[in-house]
Amino acid sequence: MTSASPEISRPSAPQHASESHSAGRQQKQTAAYILDMLLEMRLVAQGSGLRHLVHFIELASYEAFEVANGKPPQPADLRPSRRPSGE
Repeated sequence: MTSASPEISRPSAPQHASESHSAGRQQKQTAAYILDMLLEMRLVAQGSGLRHLVHFIELASYEAFEVANGKPPQPADLRPSRRPSGE
């Protein structure tokens, strides 16, 4: 019986500035997408009366907002009304 040894992660080669910028942009886009999902989840949790879950979703929303926008959110930033009507 043979067992596979776990792979050892090695530091990658230094990234060029354009690769680093692209990775940063992708991280911001991913955080914005996650933020949208979290805000929808928060509405569902609130509607179901899941107060503790709402709290944890809000904590995650703050982190996602900060990564996506480069600044901490203000109270109005995470309100459901931040979306244009018709969406």
